[in-house]
Amino acid sequence: MLRAVQRTDHVIVRFSTLSQRLFVDFRTRDGEGPGVFVLPSAETIHERLASITAARPGFPRPPKLYVMAWPMRVAALDRLGFLEAARQRLASMDAFDQLRDLDRVFAELVRAEREEMRHAITGEGYRTIWPGPVGARDSDS
Repeated sequence: MLRAVQRTDHVIVRFSTLSQRLFVDFRTRDGEGPGVFVLPSAETIHERLASITAARPGFPRPPKLYVMAWPMRVAALDRLGFLEAARQRLASMDAFDQLRDLDRVFAELVRAEREEMRHAITGEGYRTIWPGPVGARDSDS
């Protein structure tokens, strides 16, 4: 994980708890530094490439996608050093605006995950595969 942040030109973090993806792009060009973005979910590789192109217009499509499956909660990115590694790399590039973007995007993803967990607990937007509590059907008669 840390090696990917230190050596690749970009990283896409695929969360198990969210449909959004964290995209940290370390590529630069004249007048434009790296970027930190939340990408929407994508059903196909073509949709993913289109979302990257929309986030980074004027940059070529990456020849490879470096996708890191993240099976833990979003906050673990901080606890396990991913954010610090990304911060160090961005700081070494004098990308101070992107450091702020990283913090903002991280907070946005944490909020989105909390909201998704709330929806899962309350059932909002979810269908259960189990019937209601035992006895609930009996009380209707």
